Amino acid sequence: MKRSLVILIHLLFVASLQAQPMMSQRLDASIIVMDLKAAQVKLNSLIETHQALILNSSTSGAYSNARQLTLLLSTNQAGFDAFRKELPALGTVRRFDLNTRDNQKEKESIEMELGFYKSQREVYTTEMTKLDPSARNKNYETMWEKARELDQRIFELEKRLLNRKQETSAWEVSLSIEEEHGEPLESADWDFVNMPGLETMVIAVENPKKGVSDAVYAGGGLRYMFTRGKSYLNLQVLKAMNTSSGDSTTARDMFVYGWGSDFYARYFGRGQNQFFNLYSGFVIGGTFMTSETINRHVMHVNPHIGIEIFKNQYMVLDTRVGYFLPLTEKQNQDFRGLTHNLSFNFVF
Repeated sequence: MKRSLVILIHLLFVASLQAQPMMSQRLDASIIVMDLKAAQVKLNSLIETHQALILNSSTSGAYSNARQLTLLLSTNQAGFDAFRKELPALGTVRRFDLNTRDNQKEKESIEMELGFYKSQREVYTTEMTKLDPSARNKNYETMWEKARELDQRIFELEKRLLNRKQETSAWEVSLSIEEEHGEPLESADWDFVNMPGLETMVIAVENPKKGVSDAVYAGGGLRYMFTRGKSYLNLQVLKAMNTSSGDSTTARDMFVYGWGSDFYARYFGRGQNQFFNLYSGFVIGGTFMTSETINRHVMHVNPHIGIEIFKNQYMVLDTRVGYFLPLTEKQNQDFRGLTHNLSFNFVF
């Protein structure tokens, strides 16, 4: 009776192991933080709370000067779910990939493949027995080489199958935490895109001079954005709004061209929000100013601050306010002033 009870308990234990879901999950995450030391304190608290095991750990230098921390953690399912929920709170998520593997299905797939190769090996063995190996038969040598290849493949599959049979479930977290460097260019995303678009522009001249400059120039043109960072080329045609038709000396038309680059704010989403991303930047280029009697060209710079009203992977709608600064003394006095732009770009 006692022996039967032991056998029954053993069978129930084996059955419970077979009934367990043989699932493996791995989270690959990359997070940008403002302070690596503070983030590491929070991360250590998470590791201790959920009793995660550190399989691998490395930093980019000495702890006091570390700029990047890389960890590989092993935990249980509850801890894995907690890391998925709490890690995004450390900073700005750059990558957050979840991979799930069904070990049971993979084991069954290996067993099916192994059975096929074993049946092929039996066919070669049967055929080789019909040939005389001492007769230096070319067919025998070819079949012998094929049989050796099958043996090697069978060995590799049996080794993989043994590893899968020893696995039940596993949960791993591969984490990279990088400290924000702070240099403006490093905050930009330099992935190239093809996004043409339209742009309006208004210049409110600060000190218009009679016979030289108008109080307001307005118009529009094209803006071609070629990186998501974002960098772009623009070309606008502006008209004087208040100049009379009989005025032959005041600049009536302005042809403005330039190259611009914008940088997202570190503390307001780094450009990853769908609505209201704050940014600052500049445009540097040239301006052709024409009237009935004068045709001149000046270089200019236009620093600005703006907001992306709406953005997704297909389009960007943004507005910005800046200050138009011609780089020659005379035109700087007569044409400098506030600018306003409204732009719309789309993937082409």
